[in-house]
Amino acid sequence: MSTPPSALVNRFERLAAERGETLAVWSRHEKKRLSFAALAQRSHELGRALEGFLAELSCALPSPSASDGTCFAGRCPVGLAVGNRIDFMAAFLALRRDAWPVVLMDSAADPATTHSLCRQLGLAAYVAPQSSRPASSEPTVAEGGEASPSSADSSFLVQSLAGTDLVWVRQRHAEPISWPGGVEVVKLTSGSTGAVRAVCFDERALLVGVQQIAGGMGIRAGDRVLIAIPLSHSYGFDNGPLSLFALGTPLVLESSFYPRQLVATLAATQATVLPLVPPLVRAMAAISWPQDLGLRLVISAGGHLATEDAAAFLAASGRPVHNFYGSTETGGIAFERAPNDPSATGAVGHPLPGVEVAFDGDRSVRIRSAANRLGFGGETTPVSAWVRPGDLGTLRADGRLVLVGRSASMLDVGGRSLSTVSVEDALRALAGVRDAAVVGLPAPGRGHRLVAFLVADPDPVDLKPLPPSMRPRAVHRVDALPYSGRGKLDRATLATWARTAEERP
Repeated sequence: MSTPPSALVNRFERLAAERGETLAVWSRHEKKRLSFAALAQRSHELGRALEGFLAELSCALPSPSASDGTCFAGRCPVGLAVGNRIDFMAAFLALRRDAWPVVLMDSAADPATTHSLCRQLGLAAYVAPQSSRPASSEPTVAEGGEASPSSADSSFLVQSLAGTDLVWVRQRHAEPISWPGGVEVVKLTSGSTGAVRAVCFDERALLVGVQQIAGGMGIRAGDRVLIAIPLSHSYGFDNGPLSLFALGTPLVLESSFYPRQLVATLAATQATVLPLVPPLVRAMAAISWPQDLGLRLVISAGGHLATEDAAAFLAASGRPVHNFYGSTETGGIAFERAPNDPSATGAVGHPLPGVEVAFDGDRSVRIRSAANRLGFGGETTPVSAWVRPGDLGTLRADGRLVLVGRSASMLDVGGRSLSTVSVEDALRALAGVRDAAVVGLPAPGRGHRLVAFLVADPDPVDLKPLPPSMRPRAVHRVDALPYSGRGKLDRATLATWARTAEERP
């Protein structure tokens, strides 16, 4: 059965032919540097290692059906949980070359969590590092032999990929779910406030999205991007592997979030672009920086960046931080090209080229772009041309987008509507407060009661400068707030902390 060619693979293979031995990816923690030609060769090697497994998987699938969308020309989505390694790129290219839709999965999750996600999404198989395989009392055999079940979960079989340190993990009895027609890459939402959702794209939308990002950010062919954020996350994938495949932008991979290690990697590799999340911006502002770096563009996305954190980073590194706003469902939305402009304060930048921003009556942000998702795995709701990322905002007269909160994070405090973001900003502005998060607990007759968690100096925090409606009814000091690898506050964990604190005698 014929399969459609992959536009991303075709683009990368043209780049490999043109650039040959030019550096494509440098992974310091793996002590490997691969050229474009070598990465293309590595992807073919992985394709051969996967060939038998994929053929077996294809034979086990039901006949293609245009009505239920459970498979595509004999191909179903395959998970990729490889982490920030060169083989993430090589395995992605190998799977897409054979037209298998790829689900970008978090390699840091434990096997039980990954298996639960596979059941939720109906994934028949995924690829992972050997080091992440579940413990088994039986030996795992090489390619072509009988796969051994995991003693931790006998519904999954684990088998080594010959010539690699990766494994093929197969679900014995996967229950397929419906997928939108044409899906080729699946990104997973963070699930920080609810269940993980599978956001589906075709490669056309991804190509449009990366071109919008590169054009808006001014990323050039000669740049070198250091990626420490997970490649499986939308932000990391778009600024990393997707940029490499589509634009030929070389990558530097880093597995550590330790600020001094990141600066050492910048110095050793002369990377020019550094995507970060707000907690990393804050941490890297607290260390000394060398003066001889090639770094020219620092980006922050994935959450709110406090003005004082951006100022501290500029003072420490000599480089401004550019706000970048996007969502898993849309890719990039807005970017601030002039962060030192006083009018940029409080905004997330101008919409990227090709991105149209509008607002509902309640100020909910709406996005229309050719980079928008096709739909969601397992859902049959018709897809609108407009996507609502869940934020509230407005456009200033100068065209900059300002976010004022999350539609799901609006609180009713004594009859007044407040966003958690506005309260957190006010708390961070208080003397001695380094970071803050708030939760609204039900308060009969008053809507919500504010509970705050502060990372602060030992001295008492004076709340009197806050308007009465913004003063938390309970304040808890913590050493650190729960941030995900995407730089987002884990509000589900915060809510648990708040309820637990309330239940204490």
